[in-house]
Amino acid sequence: MEPLMYEGDNSEMLAKISSQLLNTLATIENMQEGRNDCLKIAEKRRNKFEFIRFGRK
Repeated sequence: MEPLMYEGDNSEMLAKISSQLLNTLATIENMQEGRNDCLKIAEKRRNKFEFIRFGRK
């Protein structure tokens, strides 16, 4: 993949990337502390798609 060339001020893009990285870090720290809210959401999503795929059980 070729790197993209940007002209001018990149501060807006850098702020967005920084925000995304900090959010990801916070999520990882929460998972390490035992707060598994994200895992519950993922489990609900998986169950939803199994229901759609296989129908009612």
